[in-house]
Amino acid sequence: MKLTIDKETASAAANSDAQDALSVRELVNQMTIANNNDLKVATTWVAEVKTKATEIDDKRKAFVEPLRSVIDDINSFFKPAVDTLKDVETSIKLKITDFTTSRIAERDRILENLDINAANGEKALAIEKAEELVPKKIPGLSIRKNWTGSVADADMVIRWAIETQRHDLLTVNEKALKALTKSLGRDPKIPGFTAHLSQVVAITPKKVK
Repeated sequence: MKLTIDKETASAAANSDAQDALSVRELVNQMTIANNNDLKVATTWVAEVKTKATEIDDKRKAFVEPLRSVIDDINSFFKPAVDTLKDVETSIKLKITDFTTSRIAERDRILENLDINAANGEKALAIEKAEELVPKKIPGLSIRKNWTGSVADADMVIRWAIETQRHDLLTVNEKALKALTKSLGRDPKIPGFTAHLSQVVAITPKKVK
């Protein structure tokens, strides 16, 4: 699809309007309002200026709207590919999260069940093998914990806010509660508010080797 825009015509029209506007401004700079008649003239001028500004904006839109339509069409052409790749990215990140979470959970399980009566050498070897389960660092990959939450009981949250003098949370602002949870990096233990911990996978393409 090819759209030709006559930029010279648009520029000429805009420059002409700009010169007219400057001329009007010069007249207004010299204007004085000393009586009712002057006031009436000034009121009329304001109306005319507003009308002229609207006409110029309509003229601008006449040049711009065809471009907008083409831009919307082009965006729609590429949207399916971009959306699909975003879904693919999310899917891979979920697999990465599942893998790392399961490996760390298995490491923790082994360490929790470690025989404290075993010989030091045996314990050291078991700990070493358990730690080997944790995924190695990979350039470009970072995984961080993300705390958020949701309001389960608004009345309980309000009572907590009153008791702790957190007046900013009296209206049960879930956005503020989530921000508080995220900034603390843990469950804030607010009655009526359920905190959630998730892992966020971030990939930096330039760092991936």
